[in-house]
Amino acid sequence: MPFFILGNPRSGTSMFRLMLNAHSKITVPPESGFALWFAEKYKNIIFDDDKLYEEFVSDLFTAKKFETWGLDSVTLHELIKQSSPKSYQELVALVYKAYALKQNKNSILFGDKNNYYINHVDELINLFHDTKLVFIIRDGRDVAVSYKQINENNINSAYRPVLPTTIKEMAEEWIKNAHTLKKYLNSSVPSMYIRYEDLLVNPKKTITQVLDFLGLEYESLTLEFYKSNDEPTDFLQWKGKTTKAIDAANHSKYKLYLTEQEIREYESIAKNTLKSFAYTL
Repeated sequence: MPFFILGNPRSGTSMFRLMLNAHSKITVPPESGFALWFAEKYKNIIFDDDKLYEEFVSDLFTAKKFETWGLDSVTLHELIKQSSPKSYQELVALVYKAYALKQNKNSILFGDKNNYYINHVDELINLFHDTKLVFIIRDGRDVAVSYKQINENNINSAYRPVLPTTIKEMAEEWIKNAHTLKKYLNSSVPSMYIRYEDLLVNPKKTITQVLDFLGLEYESLTLEFYKSNDEPTDFLQWKGKTTKAIDAANHSKYKLYLTEQEIREYESIAKNTLKSFAYTL
């Protein structure tokens, strides 16, 4: 079963994905939500006919963002045909495997990262039994800074993220997603979380904790993720920091980029949740 990286948009999920993807035994492809999008159609089908494989591959190549993976439909179909998966879950795993092979990796563990999933965690759990959830959270005030910067920038991409525009909306979304994190930490589903700030300041310690949770040993390659960055070019318009080494100072930006009024408004809405994750007011 794949594990899932979950977090609020602009919380370091892409950098975190790249760090894990740099590990020799893990593949976490660029984001595309196909695993959920096609589940309703295929989840209860027993695949015993190559025509079903063909139909799945045809559908897959219509999924938004999947084209950024650069896979070949004929090669993927051949891999699926040779493997003869019987379930939808096995099919999805083979798509991840195809991306791993494209990277010349023989991975034993696959992950999936998409901010969209934070609103569909129950569906993921029901679909992928025995999965693990890895959450990442970032100071919501810095998330607001990132939202404002993207909303103000001239990004000419079909994949441009649609983000809240007011401080109130930003704070409420962050609180909702933080509560989702807490819900699953207190559930029977294997779950853990890290703070983005800890990943910046103590990257080796933090990524080691994640790898322990996933059952793998630490590799220094995870800190050199930017050297093997596979983020699609279009995404780099707002994910440019992933092409560089970790910047330990990339936190508390809200003190410079939010007005005092904006900080007060955000904290008046989210102060209890901020405190619960050890973010000082």
